[in-house]
Amino acid sequence: MKKVLLALLCLAGSAMPFTHALAQDNAQCGFYNKLHFHREDVEDRSVWTKDMISCDKPGEVVVLGSFEHQGWMNSDRYFLKRLDPNGNIIWERYLGKVLDFQHLDLRKLILTNDNGYIVVGYCHSDESGADNPIAIRFDNGGNLIWSKMFHSNTQGVFYQSQSFNGVDVEKVQDGGKEESYMMFLAGHPEDLGPNGQDAVMNVVRFEINGNQVWNKKYNNVNPPGYTVQDLAQTITYVPESNAGSYYFLSGTRLEIPFFFQRSMYQMGIDRDGNIVHPYRHMNVPNYPFNIDAVYNYYTNEIAVTYTHGNSPIISPSLVGFMAMDPNMNVNTVRFYGTQGGNEHYSSRIMVTSDKGYVISSFLQDQQKNLSLLKIQDDGTPMWWQRYNILRWGITDNIPLAVTYCEDGSEHFALSGTVDAMLGSGTHYALRVLSTDQNGKVCGSVENKIVYEAFWPEIHNLDYDLMDHDGDEYVDMYEFEPQVGIKDCEWGNPNYKPSGIGEAKNAASISVYPTLVTTNAVNVDVTLEAAGEVTMKLYSITGALISEQLVSKGAGTNKLTVDMSAVTPGSYILHVEHSNGTQTSRTRLQKL
Repeated sequence: MKKVLLALLCLAGSAMPFTHALAQDNAQCGFYNKLHFHREDVEDRSVWTKDMISCDKPGEVVVLGSFEHQGWMNSDRYFLKRLDPNGNIIWERYLGKVLDFQHLDLRKLILTNDNGYIVVGYCHSDESGADNPIAIRFDNGGNLIWSKMFHSNTQGVFYQSQSFNGVDVEKVQDGGKEESYMMFLAGHPEDLGPNGQDAVMNVVRFEINGNQVWNKKYNNVNPPGYTVQDLAQTITYVPESNAGSYYFLSGTRLEIPFFFQRSMYQMGIDRDGNIVHPYRHMNVPNYPFNIDAVYNYYTNEIAVTYTHGNSPIISPSLVGFMAMDPNMNVNTVRFYGTQGGNEHYSSRIMVTSDKGYVISSFLQDQQKNLSLLKIQDDGTPMWWQRYNILRWGITDNIPLAVTYCEDGSEHFALSGTVDAMLGSGTHYALRVLSTDQNGKVCGSVENKIVYEAFWPEIHNLDYDLMDHDGDEYVDMYEFEPQVGIKDCEWGNPNYKPSGIGEAKNAASISVYPTLVTTNAVNVDVTLEAAGEVTMKLYSITGALISEQLVSKGAGTNKLTVDMSAVTPGSYILHVEHSNGTQTSRTRLQKL
């Protein structure tokens, strides 16, 4: 489950390749409004925020974002940042595309069972000549484990840019012992026959090691006489329905001859990719993009937010909300605007501790701002806070996370992109906020809410599926960041260069150094009882290079891994105790 009321687990005990000393383990959970930016002398000209998830330690979050320095929609540098409860950087990892990719578009972030992370998106390879889904796995310290491209010939960045969220990922909840994930995106239908569609739904299920389980595309059996695009935006697990547990898919249906004729579609598939709740689309006014969904375990409802466009009642675009029972029967539809507001774009929705919801959104009146809308479970609005910190703001996503402090208080963390402030010495920057339960933080302004009820027309269509196959590991490169942080009070920029740290992927396993300049890597393993320790060295593409099995007694054991036979490059060292309770995966760089 991605967004239910839980403080998601992502172990923070590891020292990182890029670590900031300012972050303390005992940092108090607070409210903050911070600007993270790049030095003016760095070539990257703009920053885009992509996703955010909460962690196990109170108030901590991990943020995914990108840099664009080769023009619009040519992101090829991405970052993961872990922030403490006060918005300071604990560690950060900067990732670049492989050289033969024309572009790389990473969109969503999810937590793995071992407290690491998987990032999903698109990549475009010169060799294939097509966009393909990509998944990248990191350990809990942000160390790269593998990156995998699935041969699916997707529609990629061009079409997904119209739908902002574009790609989503969900953990398979009912798939047995093997850990796996479903990635939902838009696919190209060229091998589905003359079906009249230019983009179809594509779902790829893959295991935690990157191996593909299945890859399916879904298209209209009896298409209309014009081109249709099914743009993918959200997938979420539903634990019960009259068809059993399933995965709710939703996105924007775009009918090409009528470019502004957009509707929201919905469908349900089981863990094997079979359709269990038929495809349907509903005529919510004009452009229902930025669709996001969450399952509310308190009310047993599927909640969806979307941008409700072209409404004559309040303003050109509004934040929409829809609640459905587990069988996708619609219970509630509302849309919301602010007095004096012009454009209101929804982004993310999450369940809150009072059984209701909080929705992040982009609000434009005299300026452009990030905002949070709080509603009850029946859609009744409670408050709408605007964060009027900068003169201007630009965002294609406003990630949202619900976090909890040691005292049990609930915080709402969100992030967005802002343009340069005069005298800041920066281009575009990342804005990160953490508010109280009422959305209050430095710079917040409350807006008066106007809202209406609405009931959509629903049209059912017959859809079919086709299987695909093929995947390959790909390599990525990394680079060192040079960043600064500015608080809400606008103090002087405080640049904090990153350092190199040793990796401790479990409290009882230490691997060092991670930058290997000799022929050996040290591994300290503390065992509570005697047992066997396995150490496996892999290439960055997952090929096994060497393996050692040693028997050791209780206490701290000092071991070494021979690196003399490997050439300079990136490697993964996996260390595991025979009882399975102690494991470590550390990325090594031999110089």
